[in-house]
Amino acid sequence: MKKALIVFDSRSGSTEEIAELIAEGLRMEAVEVSLSKPQPLKKENQLQGFDAYIFGSPNYHGEMLQSLKMAQDSGREIGKKLAAAVV
Repeated sequence: MKKALIVFDSRSGSTEEIAELIAEGLRMEAVEVSLSKPQPLKKENQLQGFDAYIFGSPNYHGEMLQSLKMAQDSGREIGKKLAAAVV
């Protein structure tokens, strides 16, 4: 079974709702989904084992939240996997 990681941050709850909808759609396609708030990577292998990565953030003044920028930057070495940023 394919596995996807959705990392999101939300101030008002709207981005979390969208993350849940994306997760639901992936599950309907037989993808195992893990949802997570951004957090510092403690181990290099925390991002291993996923086939796709989705980063979601609200858009404030044309920018994603700093917490998501840091999470996305720390995960740059995810290899040749499908990755998307939803802002």
